[in-house]
Amino acid sequence: MPAAKGHQQFIASFGSARRMCQLGISISLYTQFPLSAHTIEPPTSSPQYNSHQVDEPTRLLNPPPSQYQIGNAVAPINYYMSAWVLNDIFKMAGLESEINSQTPSCMWVPIINGVWAGESRSLVETDSHGWATSLQLSDGIEADKLTTIVLDGDRASDFPTGYYTMSWEGSGNVTAEGPSNIQYTEKNEVQFEHLGTDGILISITATDPLKNGDYVRNIKIHRPDSAERGTFNARYIRDIQPYNVIRPLHMIGEELIYGQSISWENRKQADHAYWGGSFGTPYEVIVDLANQSESDLWLNVPIAASDEFMERLAVLVSEQLDPDLRLYIELGNEIWNFAYPYVLGRDYAHAQAVQRWPNVEGTVTTYSDGDPVSEPMMTFSWQGARTAEMASIFRNAFRSDPNRV
Repeated sequence: MPAAKGHQQFIASFGSARRMCQLGISISLYTQFPLSAHTIEPPTSSPQYNSHQVDEPTRLLNPPPSQYQIGNAVAPINYYMSAWVLNDIFKMAGLESEINSQTPSCMWVPIINGVWAGESRSLVETDSHGWATSLQLSDGIEADKLTTIVLDGDRASDFPTGYYTMSWEGSGNVTAEGPSNIQYTEKNEVQFEHLGTDGILISITATDPLKNGDYVRNIKIHRPDSAERGTFNARYIRDIQPYNVIRPLHMIGEELIYGQSISWENRKQADHAYWGGSFGTPYEVIVDLANQSESDLWLNVPIAASDEFMERLAVLVSEQLDPDLRLYIELGNEIWNFAYPYVLGRDYAHAQAVQRWPNVEGTVTTYSDGDPVSEPMMTFSWQGARTAEMASIFRNAFRSDPNRV
């Protein structure tokens, strides 16, 4: 009896999944000996080891990254980071939200009657970029001030000491808590000294007093060593340049990678108030980091991304990634993993497989080796099918040079 249509599609995708498992081995090797645009040549002879010959001990030392094809899983941006990634450290602000949230969480915590009211963050009125538009919350309560964490106290000693410059636009008052020697140098600008002993909290104590929409916004805090005013700190770029590829999985954020689908418009964009916390760092910033560090880009695409989301992401990367750099794409992250939060991606993949191939799980097919089709078979077959669809979308966006993907 001929197989049903769902079984035929499943069989084809199971073959794709097998091929993708082979690809998965290559990806695993890449994390140790990444291939970049090159291949690893097999050795011409077996290495010879002699535990008694140690005349040249320097050969036992690890060579510098420049002598390997090595990737860098760059750290996320957040207020408790230790890496000197950004010149404007205000962008490090941002708080997490629950996975499956549909929009980035508010970074502003209202202080009400002198009490930190973190549970009321969602009541802070903000514009589409995350800037607070009023001290009055949506429930009518007036906050004493709105506060956000820029640098956690436990990381205070990790950042350079010296004078930081804070500026903003709009009418109102902004203060820094934690630093010393705070000096108002001119309108909407403050200099303060970071001694490396306390964190940095920024508070808005007044905003838009005339109620004409001129609220405090575009707050920036530049480090003492960021005279060039570029996005990324020059020392950080120098540190990651020896690596051949960056994998900004953690920069993208768990809400995007493992959560439910969101619209392209609801993603965090480059002009957002903060790049830490929920929904991670904007794609435009991630591509710019690859360009500035002259690194190929290994991009994890959200597991639940729609075709439209993938298409617009692919176009963005094709237009903004340096033409000399390559792109590696991966659907979700560690779909095989049952640990949280990876299991959210696995559960999503399995649910999509059941929807795509109804009545297949539990039956015997040509490719199930005589056993009933199991959850892993369904999950990884969907992963293989969806990865093939994702690859087609990205190669279409890179159609002028598809070998870059």
